[in-house]
Amino acid sequence: MVYSKELNHIMGNFFTMKVGVDEDELWKFLIMPFMSGLVGYGTNWLALKMTFYPLEFVGLELVRFRDQPLGLFGWQGIIPTKAAKMAGDATDLMTTKLINVKQVFSRLEPAK
Repeated sequence: MVYSKELNHIMGNFFTMKVGVDEDELWKFLIMPFMSGLVGYGTNWLALKMTFYPLEFVGLELVRFRDQPLGLFGWQGIIPTKAAKMAGDATDLMTTKLINVKQVFSRLEPAK
């Protein structure tokens, strides 16, 4: 390795003598956190893209179940696929448990 003397001096032979890692393989251990971060960033980016995009189904819609983003040959984002169900559930929750619809309409002024 090109910088073996400098690394041995800086790290006090920790990797080469105490742990038993060869100087030529030291770079593999030093690059692992960076590669792990890159892979983690890439998978998180892909997961967000697949959650929200595409808005409409892309592919051949030969076999596809209702409210499912995955078809036999295609994909639609998870949130756009389930938007109608989520809106219905939110409306039902608000009108039955959170607010009283009669009270809301009684507070409205007909002149405005």
